[in-house]
Amino acid sequence: MANSGELRQALREFVGNVSGTATMVANVTAVDREKCTCTVEDNGVEYFGVRLRPTTGKNTGIVMYPKTGAYILLVKAEDTEDWAMIAATQYDAIRIEIDDLIINGGTNGGLTNTPELARELNKNNEILRAILQVISVTVNEPGEGAPSAFQKALSLALVGKELGDFSRIEDSKIKH
Repeated sequence: MANSGELRQALREFVGNVSGTATMVANVTAVDREKCTCTVEDNGVEYFGVRLRPTTGKNTGIVMYPKTGAYILLVKAEDTEDWAMIAATQYDAIRIEIDDLIINGGTNGGLTNTPELARELNKNNEILRAILQVISVTVNEPGEGAPSAFQKALSLALVGKELGDFSRIEDSKIKH
């Protein structure tokens, strides 16, 4: 693995000096998610208020939050002294606030709404509980006094079976 100096030099060579635009590779020392800025250090000099997005205004669209300790590539915002992040070696989170998001061609349909899915699946569990309650009460056949063959078959089929537990179906790291 390359050391930080080699990594910084490789990124500088890769990016170059595009149209006189100033660039810098620096180490992230702090991230302010609310302001969508970070603090970086380059050769002992700290830079505060580095933009996580090149544009200012509402924090909508895509905001990528670098991990503390990651190296980021910065570019000077046109005709200002402001620095803006272009890319990072590691990210802590990515916030996307847009009207439509298509992943992998969108062929698998929309993302599941977990609370609604759990409500609907729990309705099925309620029906199954009611059925289980009914078949758990022995109903003797007329004449013989023994449980019905149907009830025996159902009871045997349900041995060891459990109702669905939908409390763990959500991956809370991905929100929509």
